[in-house]
Amino acid sequence: MNRNHISLELDKVLELLAAETTCADAQELARSLEPVPYVEEVRRLMGETDAAYRLMAQFGSPSFGQVKNVNNALRRAEAGACLSLRELLQIAETLRVIRSLAEWRSHCAGVETCLDDRFSVLSPNKY
Repeated sequence: MNRNHISLELDKVLELLAAETTCADAQELARSLEPVPYVEEVRRLMGETDAAYRLMAQFGSPSFGQVKNVNNALRRAEAGACLSLRELLQIAETLRVIRSLAEWRSHCAGVETCLDDRFSVLSPNKY
């Protein structure tokens, strides 16, 4: 971390952000954020933040439950391995969260945002 980040106490801000997340992967991503040096990129990211804020202000916040990273379990299943009950439950919870997020976005129908491409991966035929 450079001296400007230290003087701005960026590490403390990122720690506060990490505390607001719901899963370990998101916490690590929050802690690893760095300032963007290009104005165009800053404007794009601020636009995404504004769009998310407006959607949440108008339609409420979506729930992410207790999402876990299920990548390893899915790779093992794809290779033919048997999954434990815990892994199956984590996959089920992840699918439930994805479904609820897609349903939340469908309640926002008619409101186009710069985030639509991110939601399109949840239900490719809807957006």
